Amino acid sequence: MSTTFNYADFKISHEMVATKFVETEHATVAAEDWSRVRSPSRTLRRMKRGFHNRNIRHYRKPTSYKMGGVIYIHPTLARAVREQVKNTADDMMTKAFFGWGAQ
Repeated sequence: MSTTFNYADFKISHEMVATKFVETEHATVAAEDWSRVRSPSRTLRRMKRGFHNRNIRHYRKPTSYKMGGVIYIHPTLARAVREQVKNTADDMMTKAFFGWGAQ
């Protein structure tokens, strides 16, 4: 029995293998922190009427974007992903060699 591959299969596997990561400080998204708001429903009502609430903190949250075969990622997020991949790889190697490790 022979296995045949079409162009779509090659394209998917090629994208997964050749994904390029680019670290950029501009990979952020606007976010709000409502943890200091005493009454969220009242705050929403007042915002609809045009009043500004000082207890909502607006900030830029690190994120990643994929455009084509390139993933643009914020450096702090990239550092966390690298650490997690390193720990996962260490656990997999420990389990493979010794038969035990972190689950």
